[in-house]
Formats: sequence, C-alpha cells, structure tokens
Amino acid sequence: MKNIKISTKPYVYKIDNVNVIRVNLLYPVQVEPRYLDTYKLRLMNNIMGKSSKKYNEIDIFNKVLDKNLVIRYKIGYFRFVNELFITVQYAIPKEGLIDDFDIDEAFKLLHELLYNPDVSSKKFNSKNFNWSKDIMLNQMKQEINNIYDLSEEETRLFFDPESKYYIHKDEAIKLVEQTTPENVYEYYEKNIKNNKFISFIFGAINDEDKILKTFNKYFKQEECLLNIKAEEFNYIPYTDYQEKEIKTKYNQSVISQIYQVERIKEKDEITMRMLFDFLYSKENALIFSTLRNKYHLVYECSVKYNHVHGLIFINALMDKNDRELINKLIEETIYSLRDEEVFNRCKNNLLRSLSYDLLDDEDDDFHDVLVKISKLIKWQDDIEYYIKQVKKVDFEKMNELLTRFKLSRNLFMEGGHYEENL
Repeated sequence: MKNIKISTKPYVYKIDNVNVIRVNLLYPVQVEPRYLDTYKLRLMNNIMGKSSKKYNEIDIFNKVLDKNLVIRYKIGYFRFVNELFITVQYAIPKEGLIDDFDIDEAFKLLHELLYNPDVSSKKFNSKNFNWSKDIMLNQMKQEINNIYDLSEEETRLFFDPESKYYIHKDEAIKLVEQTTPENVYEYYEKNIKNNKFISFIFGAINDEDKILKTFNKYFKQEECLLNIKAEEFNYIPYTDYQEKEIKTKYNQSVISQIYQVERIKEKDEITMRMLFDFLYSKENALIFSTLRNKYHLVYECSVKYNHVHGLIFINALMDKNDRELINKLIEETIYSLRDEEVFNRCKNNLLRSLSYDLLDDEDDDFHDVLVKISKLIKWQDDIEYYIKQVKKVDFEKMNELLTRFKLSRNLFMEGGHYEENL
C-alpha cells in the first residue's frame, strides 16, 4: 500500500541551463482491479490529443500547436491497482527565448484544449469519435496475426479462464464496441472537467511569482490535500502446475510458460525484479543466451514480468521437434542461479549496467526534478534506489525465492497444421 499525500497547490521547480518549461497535470481516478472503463479512457485521450471544439480538424489542431510554439502536448495515463492518474504533458519555450512567444497565450491554449473539447449536447463530435473508435477496433481485431501474438492471448486465457484478472480479447472488443460519444463524454466530465488535479511546473523559470500568476489565471482551483491510498500489487496466488497443447495453422511452434512464486509477499518484489533482469535484460539475458546464442534452438524468445500480479512469462518461438529440450534448458537456466558463482556474476553485471543507466539519466538536466515528482506520487523507484536495493539482495535471499519460484502454466502451440485439419 502506498499512501500518497499531495497538495493541489502547484509545485514549481526551477532548473538551470534549460530552455524549456514543462507543465504536467495529473487527474486522480479511483478504479477497480479489472478496469472496464479503460477503453473509454483511451478513446478520450486519443480524441483530446488531436482535437478540440475550436480546433476540430487534425491539420488545424497541429497548426495552432505550431503557432503557439508548443513543443509537446500529450494525454496519457499510468495506474496502480486501484488508482490511476490521467496525465497531461505540455512543453513550451522559456520566456524571452523567442520574440513572438507569449506564455499567457500558451497557458490559455492548454486550458482551451482540456476544458473545451469537441463536444456538443453532452457528447463528443461523432466524426472524430468514430474515427478514433474505428482505428482502435481495427487494431484490436488485427492484433493477433501470427502464432507469437496468438500464444500470448491463449496463455492468458489458459491462466485466467474466468477473466478474474485480465480483460481478454473478445471482451475488450465488446467494451470498445459499447463506447459511445455520450458515455465517453460522461467519463471526461467526471474525471477531467469536474475533477481535482495535481500540477507540476518545472524548467526554465525566470520569475516564479509571474508564472504562477499566469498559470492560476487559467488553472486556479481550491487548494486541498489529496490523500490517496494506492495498492501497487494484486498478487495472484500460486496454482498447481497445468499444461496444455493447441494445434495451429502456423509453420512455427511456441512454448509459452508462466512462473509464479508460492506465498509471494511485497518483500519479494525487488528479488523478483532482479530475477527478471537476470533472465531477460541485455547485461545477462540468460534465457536468450542459452536458447538462441548457445544452442540455436529458437527463432526468437522473450521474458516479460508482470510485477502487479507477480508473474514471469517466457515465450519461445521454435521448431516443434525441440520441445522437450527447450523445456529442459529453460528450467536449467533459471535454476542455475542457485549456484552462487552464477548469481554473483549476474548481480555484478546488473549493477554495472544500472550504473551506466544512472550516469546516462543524470546527464538529463530534468533528472533530479523528475525523481522528486516520482517520489511525490510514488509511481516508480528511480535507478539509484533500485541499485541500493539490488546491493542488499544476497545469494541466500535469491536462493530462498527460487525454492518458491515454480512453473505454473506450460502451453505448447504446435504449428504445421492446416486449417481444415484443426
């Protein structure tokens, strides 16, 4: 549980040696673990990121951004299990850098884009709405176009057949089909128009009082303290091993596995994250190195980590005749980390790579402020924090986790079967 206490008063940070002012707005939204309104959110963001009431054609919209020297305008979101934040990112030049730039006009435009969308009679403009909806539906219906994509969907269905945790493809398509200009506007009205927001203004600020006065001219709101209790994890209890075979029309075959930790706790998170980095990240990439580089058994493979549910997914695209060998090598590779020498080598490799990433991040003039913002909203740990935590994980701790780290689902999708024989 993360207890986020944060004020609606604007947070202002001056950064030297930059020529840009960034404005980030965050709108908090309470959600359910299976958030069925996620497609209303995505459609709203798509529409508002490309149009407004006054600028309702994409070419006109882009021209007004260019005219006002807007460097970045993006609407997105990030989420915890039970809370998400709709995010608005806006970047403009610092005052005095360009002669015809007017910061008042820039803030006025941002307000126009957010609070005067292309809406009439309490519904979004049908033309822009249907355009965004059709694109989303077409992408979703064409998403599964090869055995690798199909295996990911089939694995989730195998693991979660009753849709307790995931929104599966067919349900997702139905949810998008059920969206209307009216119900997406209702979502906007509740979660942006009539919602509190958190604001960060940072970068090339010459006069803090002036910029606050200008910002508050358009974004003034009652100051209050938001107290948000955000759940970061929704762990799925370990279930006994199951395996399944599916025949497909594709030439290649796929092994798709899910690993879980028995009796998983929040304190296991850093060790699990390290294990994932050992198996997949470039400095170690144990699975790829074994299956591809050493034995040349796979066309491609991936390892994915769902930290919310505590799951590690392993996918391997391969020839069906290598099935038994690949299963054996994956298991051997994972549990090779119970050798202290292997563990220490992987840990040192990871720490070296993270130190390079940290140096790269620190070259960004915005780095320190972005870390402060992340800590305020408790969204993600910075690299420096992760390095400190990795150093604390010793061989005994990793070895103990591996005694509980077990294969839960093993799906084999065999290629080489024509459709008429399926």
